[in-house]
Amino acid sequence: MSLPPARNPPPHGFGTYGFGAFNAARIALTVPLEVAWPVLFDRAAWIPGFAGKALVDGPEDGVGERALYSSRDAAGQVHTRLEEILELVPQCRLVLRLALADDSATTAFADWRLFPATEGCTLELNLFWLDLPETGTDWPAVQAQRATYIAATQAVIDGHLMRLREVLARR
Repeated sequence: MSLPPARNPPPHGFGTYGFGAFNAARIALTVPLEVAWPVLFDRAAWIPGFAGKALVDGPEDGVGERALYSSRDAAGQVHTRLEEILELVPQCRLVLRLALADDSATTAFADWRLFPATEGCTLELNLFWLDLPETGTDWPAVQAQRATYIAATQAVIDGHLMRLREVLARR
C-alpha cells in the first residue's frame, strides 16, 4: 500500500503546523534604573487598553507570582492572559511566562532587561512566542502568517516602549 505524497510538509516532519517567533526591542531611557524599574510593573501608566490585574497566587510582584492580566482591544473586547514571574532581579531583569487564562498552554516568554547607561538606562525586551494555526493550514500559509504576526507584534512592542519612554520622561 502506498501513501499519497505529503502536502508541503513542515521542515520538522510532524503533521501539525505550529511556529515559534521572536521579537526584540531596545530603547534608551533618560531615567536611572531605580526610576524605570517600578514603572514596568505599573502597566496602567503606559499600556493603552490595560484593564487590570488579578493576583492568582504567589507573592505579588515576586518570583512565583501568577496573575491574570486583562486588556481591552480597539473594538472594546476584553482579553485575559495568565502571567507568571519566573525570574526577577530588581532593577535588572524580569522574566515572564505568558499563558492562556486557564493556564492550559504557554504562549510566550518575555525577558525584560535594564542596563545602566551614561545618561539613564537602556531597556531591552526579548519576546519568544508560540502559535498554532488552524488545522489544515498549509506550510506556506503558516510561514506567511508567522511573518505577519512578527511584524504586527513588533509594531505593538515599539508603540508600548515609546509610551513607556514618554511616561518616564515626565518623572
